[in-house]
Amino acid sequence: MSSEEFNTAVVRLYDTIKPYAVSLTKNMNDAEDLLQDTMMRAFRYKENFKHNTNLKSWLLVIMKNIFINQYRQKATRKYTLVDPVEQLYQMNAAYTTINGGESGLTIEDINRAIARLPKAYQTTLMMNVQGYQYQEIADALNVPLGTIKSRIFWIRKRLAEDLKPYINRGEQKIEYSLN
Repeated sequence: MSSEEFNTAVVRLYDTIKPYAVSLTKNMNDAEDLLQDTMMRAFRYKENFKHNTNLKSWLLVIMKNIFINQYRQKATRKYTLVDPVEQLYQMNAAYTTINGGESGLTIEDINRAIARLPKAYQTTLMMNVQGYQYQEIADALNVPLGTIKSRIFWIRKRLAEDLKPYINRGEQKIEYSLN
């Protein structure tokens, strides 16, 4: 399928997938934004579309993923305040600690935990932290996508175990609700 044929096929499906966007967002303006984001993402990643597969289904998966990511971002922002002082510190308002300095966790502890990981896992972690998407990491390291997902799961689990002694040591949490 040529690029022009792909673009035409995607634009033709706009009205077909619009009801799904409305059902996700429950708001016509948000649905329009979601549709535009879906179209932009489809055009941007058209080389990932496999010829002779269902284009409508591919677009709906993109739309659902965008919606889920936006929902998660909104949920996170709901509990984040920006301090109006000049430095504009961001504070997580879901909970706060009385004295975070008592935890004993230092950057050296984190670096030591990362250094104990296998070299390939360190590279995967650094690329993930720098904002690369899983597929980009897989392409750069020339390994399957499933391997990257598995590595990142294992890395998170391993770091959580290694750093667990430092978590909540000497801290008291105070719960706040913004509702």
